[in-house]
Amino acid sequence: MVFTRLLGALGVGVPRVATVLAAPAARPGELLAGEVRLTGGRRDAEVARVAVALVALLPGGPVELDRLRVAARLRLGAGQRCALPFDLALPWSTPFTEAYGAPLAGHAVVLRTEVVADRTVARRDPPPLRVPPLPAHDAVLDALARLGFRPVAAPGGEPGAPGQRLVFRPAAQYAHACSGLAAVLRADAGGVAAELAADLRGRAVRGSLWVPHGEPGADRAAEIDDWFQRTVLPAADGAGWTATGARPANGS
Repeated sequence: MVFTRLLGALGVGVPRVATVLAAPAARPGELLAGEVRLTGGRRDAEVARVAVALVALLPGGPVELDRLRVAARLRLGAGQRCALPFDLALPWSTPFTEAYGAPLAGHAVVLRTEVVADRTVARRDPPPLRVPPLPAHDAVLDALARLGFRPVAAPGGEPGAPGQRLVFRPAAQYAHACSGLAAVLRADAGGVAAELAADLRGRAVRGSLWVPHGEPGADRAAEIDDWFQRTVLPAADGAGWTATGARPANGS
């Protein structure tokens, strides 16, 4: 916004830009409706392109999830106002930005507006978009909470990497064997796949969980506990960990 105002002050005539959303939040797979509002500068301008881009802001850098051309080849008169409506479907891969009723640190999504006018590019990032988790996401998160896992500051994934990565402190009943749990959640039109990795102090034991969109109410906590009892804890015992989490001296 500051960039656009500066160009107008120099007489370039780049339009001022504002993006208004019909609702402040949308889940993955839902439609995000809004409009781009342009106000002409000091003189007429040839607007070559107006676009919006859905961008995930991750610690490793921004990732563009989707892009929509809103308008092209538009002439905007000096001081003229123009509203350009759009509908953008959030990809299933859009990371949710809140969990357990609070913002999720390290996970942010913005709708970036781009206007190309008179060979000058103006970009504007509005405040972050709220992306609540899907019911299938909540089924996994709630199951982990019921078992006693607590989220810690999460890296949010790396640019180009599929899925949304969350990290949890171990639940008390597993802490003697497991120093932490990572969950990578991948949503698609059918449901949410959760890939779990229990950290056995340097060695990962992996498992997976599938939650269909139409069946989020099943007992996922029991499924995760069963994986720990059948796979994770025996693997920890095989590595020589005791009930206190210490490796026996001299391998005995």
